[in-house]
Amino acid sequence: MWAEGEVVLGIYEVREVIRAGGMGLVYRVWHRGWGVDLAVKTPQPEMASDGLASFEAEADAWVRLGAHPNVVNCVYVRRVEDLPRVFAEWVAGGTLADAVRDRRLYRGGHRVALARLLDIAAQVAQGLDHAHRHGLVHQDVKPANVMMEADGTAKVTDFGLARARTARTGAVTDPLVTFAGMTLAYCSPEQARGERLGVATDVWSWAVSVLEMFVGQPPSYFGQAAGRVFEQFVAEGTEDQVIPRLPEALAEMLRRCFTVDPAARPGSLGEVAEELARIYCDTTGEPYPRELPSEAQLLADGLSNQALSLLDLGDPDQADRLWDRALRAEPRHPHATFNRSLRRWRAGLLTDRAVIAELDAVRTSQGGFERGTYLLALVHLERGDKGSATRLLGDLQDSPDVLAARAEADRLPPARLPVVLQSLEPLRLPAFAVSADGHLAVVSYGTCDLLVWDLDALTPLNVLSGHTTNPTAVALSADGRILVSADDRGHVRLWDTAAGICLQRWNLPHSVELVAISGDARVVAVSGMDGSVRLLGDTVRLIGQSFEKYGPGFGAALTVVANGERVAAFDGYRWLLRVWDVRTGTLVTSLSNLHQRFAFSSGGQFALTIDEEPVARLVDLTTG
Repeated sequence: MWAEGEVVLGIYEVREVIRAGGMGLVYRVWHRGWGVDLAVKTPQPEMASDGLASFEAEADAWVRLGAHPNVVNCVYVRRVEDLPRVFAEWVAGGTLADAVRDRRLYRGGHRVALARLLDIAAQVAQGLDHAHRHGLVHQDVKPANVMMEADGTAKVTDFGLARARTARTGAVTDPLVTFAGMTLAYCSPEQARGERLGVATDVWSWAVSVLEMFVGQPPSYFGQAAGRVFEQFVAEGTEDQVIPRLPEALAEMLRRCFTVDPAARPGSLGEVAEELARIYCDTTGEPYPRELPSEAQLLADGLSNQALSLLDLGDPDQADRLWDRALRAEPRHPHATFNRSLRRWRAGLLTDRAVIAELDAVRTSQGGFERGTYLLALVHLERGDKGSATRLLGDLQDSPDVLAARAEADRLPPARLPVVLQSLEPLRLPAFAVSADGHLAVVSYGTCDLLVWDLDALTPLNVLSGHTTNPTAVALSADGRILVSADDRGHVRLWDTAAGICLQRWNLPHSVELVAISGDARVVAVSGMDGSVRLLGDTVRLIGQSFEKYGPGFGAALTVVANGERVAAFDGYRWLLRVWDVRTGTLVTSLSNLHQRFAFSSGGQFALTIDEEPVARLVDLTTG
C-alpha cells in the first residue's frame, strides 16, 4: 500500500489514498512530468492470478476506448510492484451517487435542478453510446460510476472492470457494491439470470440510474425489479419537495428502457441522448447546451492521449507518429499540437519561437482561443517567462487549471529587464566573455580597453588597459578571476580581473582570433588566422599546425577540455574537430565531416554538432 507523500517510480507523487469497496484501493497521484492529478486504481492483492490477468485485459479495453467528453480517460495500465494499476483521469467533483446522497444535485430550485438532471442523463447516455460504438459494454452502470466535474460535466468511469471483479470470493453484503461482475441494485433481468449481455443491459442500468436521480435514493435493492418500482413511482409520485417531478416524456422513455425483453429496449443510447435533448428543450424552453464533438475531434483527442501515454511509457517515436495522425485528422487540434511541440522542444528539435508560433496558430483557429491561450501560457511558464504567461492567463476565465497556472506564475521570479553594458554597431562583433558562475562579464567594443562587469550589481568593476588595438578575443576562468585577451596584432594578455593588473604578456608573430583558458587558469591556448594552435606559458608551444589556405573559418571554436589535459579546436572552413594532449602536444583525436553548427559546452567537456538531417552528434572530448 502506498502512503501519502510517497513518490512512486520517481514520477507519481501520492496525494491521497481512497478506499473503494469493489475496486480495492484508489489513489490520487500527481504526475510530476505532466503536472496533473491522476486516479490510480489498484486491484485487491488477494485477487487470483487469472483475476489479475482479467483485470489487466479489461483495463486495456478501456484504454483503447479513446477520448470522449463524457468518458473518464484511461491513460494506461502499468504494472507496479507486480500489480496491474489503472492510471486514469482524475475527476475532482465526486460521483453522481455522492451528489444524490448529499442533495447538491437538487440545488437552485426545481427548474434549475430539472435542467441539471436531464443534462446529466443525456451526458451519461452519450458516454455509454461512445463505448458501445467501439464494441465495449460497461455492465456496471450506476451513479457511483459516473464522475462529476465542477462545471456539471458527467463522465462514465470503470469500463469493463466489473467483469474483472468476478474473481472475488465471499458473500455479497451490499447491493450497491460491485460483486460477481455486477451491482445488484442496478443489474438488468438478463444480468441477474447470468445470460449473455449486450448493449441492452447498459440501457436498463442507465434507466435505473436516471430513476435514482428523481427518487433521491437507489430505487430498489434488486435492479431487475426496477421496472415495477418505476411504475409504482410514476403512479404515486414523490413526497420529497426538493426533487423536481419526473417529466411525462422522460417517463415514457424510461418505460421503454425497462422492457423485460432486451430486444424491445432502445437499441442505441445515442438515439436516447438525442431524444433527451428534445425533452430538455421542451421542458426548460431552452436549447440543449452541449454539442457533441465531431468524429475528427474525437479521433484526434484519442490519438493525442494515446501518444502521451506512449511517451510516458518510453516510446517517443510511436508517440510522434500518433500525434502526426491526430493532426492530420484535425490540423489545429490544441492538445496534439501542444504535446508534440512540447516534446520536440524539450528534445531540442524545436526553438522557443517555433513552439510559440504553432500554439499561436491554435489560438487563432476557430474555437481554439481559450484552450490555445492556456496551453501557450504553460509553455511560457516552463520557459520562465513570467510576463508573457501572466498576460495570457489574465485573458482567461477562472477555472481550477487557470487558477493553478496563475499561482505558478506568481511564484516565478520577476523578469530582469535587459541592461545595455556597451552599445554596439551593426555587423560588428564585440569581444565578450561571461564567467561560468554567471557573476562576471568582460566586454570590449570600439576601444582598446576591456571593461569588467559585476552582473549581479550591473556595475563596472575595473577597466583593463594594455592593448594597442581593439581586442578580438577574450576568455575567463571558471570563477572569473583570471582573463586572457588577444588582438589582431598577436598581443596576448593575462589579467587579474579583481586587481585590474596584467599578470603576463605574449607577443606572437601573427594575429590571434581565438583564446581559451582552463577553469583553474593553468592552461592558456590561442589560435591564429592560419588555424594554428599554441599553448602559452613560460614558453610558447605550437601543437596544431597551420593550414596553407584560409583561416579558422566562420563558427570556429577553441576550448581547454574540462580536466585541463587536452585542448580542442574546431575549424569552421573544413568542419574539422582536432583534440591535442597538453602534456605531449600530440594529436589524439581528429573528426571530419562535421557541420558548421558547432559548439563546445561550458567547461569544455563536450562538443555538439548538428547536421542538415538534422542529427545531433555529441562528442566527449575527454575520451574522443
